[in-house]
Amino acid sequence: MPHYGNTSRNNLSTCERDLQTVMNEVILHVDCSIVFGHRSVELQNELYQKGRTDGKVTDISKVVTYLDGINKKSKHNYSPSKAVDVIPYPGGYQATDFQWGFLLGVVQAVSNRFFIEGKIKQQVELGAFWKTLIDRPHIQI
Repeated sequence: MPHYGNTSRNNLSTCERDLQTVMNEVILHVDCSIVFGHRSVELQNELYQKGRTDGKVTDISKVVTYLDGINKKSKHNYSPSKAVDVIPYPGGYQATDFQWGFLLGVVQAVSNRFFIEGKIKQQVELGAFWKTLIDRPHIQI
């Protein structure tokens, strides 16, 4: 049975309880790693700079986020974090579409069921369904 390693457990522990509840159930059904929970403003800004020069987008393929953590906070910048980034294992960011679809399908099914059953109080949103920046690893409340 899949289980989280130390890094994933530590990252998940920085998140709001509802996200922990969902992701602790997800790991029972599909192997994955938690890449980020809470992010400092400094780390958020470092990720924001990717694909940019002097604050302007120069390479859209390298843009990670539109939120710099200073002027615009990410859900990752709260403590506890209102967001978690998860990747399939194995495969990681380069996982197949099937692996991503399976992982995110399980996340959506678990979170919907838990919300209906009252096990979590907040609905979960997947960045994979955003229109501007599709962010498959990102899950937020």
